[in-house]
Amino acid sequence: MNNPYKTLAGAATSLCCLSIFALSNVHAAERSLPAAANIPWADDPSYLADPQLRNSDFLGALRYIPLSADPQDYFSLGGELRYQYLDYEHSLLGTRGADKGNSMLQQRIRLSGDLHLGSAFRLFVELGDNREFGADVPTRYNNDRTDVQQMFVDLSAQVNQLGTAVLRAGRFVMPLGSGRLMGLREGANVRYTYDGVKASLLLKPGTRIDAFAVHPTDIDPDEFDNQPDRTKDHSGVYATNIASPFEGGKLDLYLYSSGRDLAVYNNAVGKERRNSFGSRLYGGIDAWDYDLEAVWQSGSTAGQKIRAWGLMSDAGYRFTDLPLTPRLGVRANAFSGDKDSSDSTLNTFAPISAAPALLFTDANWFAAMNLINVGPQLTLDWTPKLTTTLQVEYLARQSTDDGIYFHPTLAPYAANQGDARHVATNTNLYLDWQVNRFAKVHVGYTHVQAGQALKDINGVNSDYLGIYTQFLF
Repeated sequence: MNNPYKTLAGAATSLCCLSIFALSNVHAAERSLPAAANIPWADDPSYLADPQLRNSDFLGALRYIPLSADPQDYFSLGGELRYQYLDYEHSLLGTRGADKGNSMLQQRIRLSGDLHLGSAFRLFVELGDNREFGADVPTRYNNDRTDVQQMFVDLSAQVNQLGTAVLRAGRFVMPLGSGRLMGLREGANVRYTYDGVKASLLLKPGTRIDAFAVHPTDIDPDEFDNQPDRTKDHSGVYATNIASPFEGGKLDLYLYSSGRDLAVYNNAVGKERRNSFGSRLYGGIDAWDYDLEAVWQSGSTAGQKIRAWGLMSDAGYRFTDLPLTPRLGVRANAFSGDKDSSDSTLNTFAPISAAPALLFTDANWFAAMNLINVGPQLTLDWTPKLTTTLQVEYLARQSTDDGIYFHPTLAPYAANQGDARHVATNTNLYLDWQVNRFAKVHVGYTHVQAGQALKDINGVNSDYLGIYTQFLF
């Protein structure tokens, strides 16, 4: 790794924080109550309306503060403290000259307040402070001093016998579906957030339709200055579990329209309007599970027509009768690249707010553009709260007339790519430990064995290690 002493120091810092959290929550961990939600407004502390349960629950007096005799009138305080240590042997895989690596300790602090007045009104506010220490190359989404991370109002109403309608306006995170293309940006201190409106219709349990029109939030490192990014917009409709084509299967459908004043590809640079039409089929049959997704994209970039596609899949079998209940699976994804730089059509797929950890690796080296990756996975459950996953994946360019793209900028690593197809072979190892209801640890390691396409732009073998401890309430 880039600096073993910094790696050990970062790991020690994170584990010390975890020890404090674990000790402070030892009694709460013994009770079978819901774990704190990773997204604070998704938490439902209404079970704490029972005074006896609330008084016996660690932090119960903060997580549910009754405002009247009606259990739906309450105020809830929540928060997050996360320390993450990252070490990149080569932060850009050696492609940019003196790319000697990057190591850093990141701190994420959150405090949220959630006001519910009956079932019709909700006000949610989340303040956050994000710092990065010791980075050789500071990164934009890890430094954002005290600012409004989220703030929105929900208005809810019953729509005859159809379901519940919810109108949300303000700033909020908005993961949709599998989270692969519309995710959280969990690897950075600052998540993907949007400013705008979202209307939701909640039908039968597990079925909903979301329509939205938003701008991404522009992250500025100074205090209380984040604003909507007017150079980008995103709107669309996502329908969750609208049909069950067969037993155990669920179907999602969605339509997105995204605009950027400046999009940069190997074969096009300019203003873009991109439409995405997608479907997702997921579920399980006995010990089998599957999650399949397909997207078609149209529109225009710098006067060129867009004709692009993406395919995503993750399927596996769980051996429930074996020790450690191993799951053996296969992950395979493919995203189109531009076929011909001399024609008037751009075939490069472009994600909106993708989650690379769900597609490739925690390390954020690769974007879901002109790339194919496929490989086996092995997951072992050492305890109900401790899981490890091993993945080995082959990565290749879908089109040799297009480049390799870097996440999160979505810009190509190099303008002139060469003719090779093999990008890299990744070995990924993950450990997830849910210590108790409030504290968890995640460790991710990736080794990149550079392929010829990466070597052609001076890329080299590289290693990544990431460790974070997180306390949520």
